[in-house]
Amino acid sequence: MPLYMDRHYKEGITWEEIRDAHEQDLKVQDDYGVKFLTYWFDPDRNTTFCLVDASDEHALTEAHQDAHGDIPGEIMPVDQEAVLSLMGRMADPMGEGEIRGETQIEPGFRAIMFTDIVGYTALTARIGDAESIKFLRTHNDLVRGALRRHAGNEVKHTGDGFMVSFLASQDAANAALDIQSEMRSYNETDPEYPVHLRIGIGAGEPIEEGGQFFGSSVNLASRLCDLASTDGIAVSQSVIDTLSSDLVTTELSGNETIKGFDQPIPVYRLVPEVA
Repeated sequence: MPLYMDRHYKEGITWEEIRDAHEQDLKVQDDYGVKFLTYWFDPDRNTTFCLVDASDEHALTEAHQDAHGDIPGEIMPVDQEAVLSLMGRMADPMGEGEIRGETQIEPGFRAIMFTDIVGYTALTARIGDAESIKFLRTHNDLVRGALRRHAGNEVKHTGDGFMVSFLASQDAANAALDIQSEMRSYNETDPEYPVHLRIGIGAGEPIEEGGQFFGSSVNLASRLCDLASTDGIAVSQSVIDTLSSDLVTTELSGNETIKGFDQPIPVYRLVPEVA
């Protein structure tokens, strides 16, 4: 069956109410030929996202209506691989029969990071395939080490960079600063081919108003990566708004006109700590 994600918005709703609604969904799912796989709940944004196997949107909506009456405001088809890579799971994070446990579901909000090696194409043309592979392996090891330390979920390897998702913007910021610190330390060893990166970070929810699955967040993170200076980290307003200000230093770089966005976008940079 097709895979769908829906979005519910209700002010003041609690995790216990969402948990109970999910239980009611499970009780009626067979009557409508659907399967409620899991959900994500964000009490700060009052949003819930359900992941559902269903024959069509109508069956999904009817099942919600019968179960508890809270029908979604938006429904969209999603790709299984995209859900796994960006959200990290496709099932409840507890064993079957343990839905009423104390484990709370994480929000759907994600920070999205792109990294890019500066001048990689020109470098590979100059040093050849064998040396390029060694260079890329060093880069990959350094970046993946930082991602492991900061709970980054690798979405894809782009050849000369990574796309990564994080549950928290703070983790994304810490990972980006860690990556650039690792690169600086490596370059201080005077390698034959230093590694310099640009990093961009955006953030948002999986279903944005009228958009695609993380569409504008992914687009903006990619564009910010392009805008970042060599060895720099460019981040969006949505990232700034969800950072712990006492844990990281930021500066406003200015407003940029970015393809795909109607208004100029404020762009910030993360400032590394000076030892």
